[in-house]
Amino acid sequence: MNVKIAIPQDYASVTVGQFMDLQAVWDKSPDPRWRAVQGVRILCKVEPGIAEKLTIATLDEVYAHLSWLMNNEHEEMELQPMIEMGGRRYGFIPDLHSLSLGEFVDLELCAKQGFATDLAKAMSVLYRQVTDWQAEHYLIEAYEPHERKVKAMRDLPMDAALGAMVFFSRIANRLSVDMVSYSKTKEEGQR
Repeated sequence: MNVKIAIPQDYASVTVGQFMDLQAVWDKSPDPRWRAVQGVRILCKVEPGIAEKLTIATLDEVYAHLSWLMNNEHEEMELQPMIEMGGRRYGFIPDLHSLSLGEFVDLELCAKQGFATDLAKAMSVLYRQVTDWQAEHYLIEAYEPHERKVKAMRDLPMDAALGAMVFFSRIANRLSVDMVSYSKTKEEGQR
């Protein structure tokens, strides 16, 4: 049986939904061939019955091409402030200092549950439809959580999602350094 498989070569070729689906099954077995079958099924959109009939050599090759996706080395991803998706323009929250309580609570819940588990929900908080823009300045719609918006974010390319996550990771690291420095300064001042 000849089957042509298009294997994603970068994060821009993988959606948040595909990544979440693969993440959900990836750790169920350490067997590279089982993982390759799941990768072919989810990322290459091949029916399970066909994926399971692929040769060992093909599965080994597919696994070698897909293992980069799950290795968690995303430090080089850059934040994409605006993206086009489904004929609509979405913008990253332009002012993080003005997060609403609802936005903050929902992001914190996603972080506690693990962003891979709730990545689409986190992205629906961070990326919202642009309502107005001029050059590099834009406004986004007000935050109103809705399952329809979470479902739409399953189509977000992973490079945009990872850029947002790396951005937050850098902020968190910087805040932890600043907090330690502030605490030491405060403690020394009280002596």
